[in-house]
Amino acid sequence: MANATIYGRSSTGDYLPIAVDSSGNLVTTGGTASLGAVTVTSGTVNIAGTVTTTGGGTTPVSGTVGVSGTVPVSGTVGVSGTVPVQTTNNGTVSVSNLPATQPISGTVGVSGTVPVSGNIGGTVLASNLPTTVDTNSGNKSASTLRVVLATDQPSLTNANPASQSGTWTVQPGNTQNTTPWLASPLLTAIDVTLTRPADTTTYTANDEISSSTSAPAVNTITSAARATGGYVRLRAAACVDSSSVATKAQLLVYIFDTTTTPNNDNAAFAPSDSVMNTCVGILPFNVWYPGDDTSGATGNAFSPYLGPELDIKTTSTANLFFRVKVLNAYVPTSAEAFVFRFTFVQY
Repeated sequence: MANATIYGRSSTGDYLPIAVDSSGNLVTTGGTASLGAVTVTSGTVNIAGTVTTTGGGTTPVSGTVGVSGTVPVSGTVGVSGTVPVQTTNNGTVSVSNLPATQPISGTVGVSGTVPVSGNIGGTVLASNLPTTVDTNSGNKSASTLRVVLATDQPSLTNANPASQSGTWTVQPGNTQNTTPWLASPLLTAIDVTLTRPADTTTYTANDEISSSTSAPAVNTITSAARATGGYVRLRAAACVDSSSVATKAQLLVYIFDTTTTPNNDNAAFAPSDSVMNTCVGILPFNVWYPGDDTSGATGNAFSPYLGPELDIKTTSTANLFFRVKVLNAYVPTSAEAFVFRFTFVQY
């Protein structure tokens, strides 16, 4: 085959020869030569339009290939060197042909701090977690984790037992968020001693027996109930007299839920209407059994309450109060003592 020289037209209208140098590159001298859509400058081939490779092989390209327009390629294009990728103004690589979500399988290793915003697993907001977390017991604080159980929380396959150590405080009331619930009734016995003045002045029927002829104190059943406003049941009562005389005292014990001031000893028992409005029960002691049969102050006697049980509610305190009335003309001994014994069931 005979050798031929290819001429291309320059921008001035002259024809310039296009040759192949010893390295196999297309070169020209004196400017740029155009062959239609192909322009050749020494070392550079610019192609405008479409370049199609055929044969399914590899088309190696070295140097710089400037391409404008669309370059359809079939087969494999081998590129050596660096392929520049155009970025946006902020330096982000724009890859529009990749899917928005990339599936990941296996383990992803993360080093450093990973900021999280929004929902984690669709249930817990990261913004609701405290900066630091309390790890010890005690009062709640800003660093205490809050946990909400779902209303449809499934039952546990294996029950987790809850236990309490120490002392439980149990009070009556059963009012939500006010007092703990009552666990069980409690049986208690309370003794109150009424010692009359050191004289032997005979009582007239319906007089009051009290501790003083000038400044008597009310008789108090302290902590009859577990707490203020608590309920009790008087299960039993008895009176023990420190003397044993032939004519025993016929007594009535008036129980009140509010404190009251007794009359002076040996004065008439005369409570006002407002005082009687606080009376919750009356206990008669008129059947006596001798203990020590020695007559007078050296003997003693016992009288049980034979009436029904009484349900009583305390009011402003957990205490109950009582006063004593004598129904007969009674000759006492000096400083005679009456011990009243009450048995309550506390609720």
